[in-house]
Amino acid sequence: MITIPPNEPASSELALAHTEIRDLQRTVQALRTELELKGADKEAAIQSAVATSSNEIAQLKATASALREQLELSRVEMTNSIQSERQFASGEIDQLRATIQEMRDRMEALTKQGS
Repeated sequence: MITIPPNEPASSELALAHTEIRDLQRTVQALRTELELKGADKEAAIQSAVATSSNEIAQLKATASALREQLELSRVEMTNSIQSERQFASGEIDQLRATIQEMRDRMEALTKQGS
């Protein structure tokens, strides 16, 4: 290694070069740190967005499931209501037929009495 006396101009240039290198290294380190922080911030934002989306998806699935259940209950209620109405109508039809038959029988009896 060559040693340059401190009073020579080359020594001054070398000191400036070392200072500039050190400053550049500090700048690189500061930029690297800032870049890492930005990356961490970006990752945190992504994780937050993913968590928010996951929550929203879970809520939508729960809502869809609840709506399906409600629809199924409505179908069951409608089916039961239709069956009940059919039974009522069938009973009413049977009563009307019985009444008609009874009236026919009475008319026949009256017709036979009148003859």
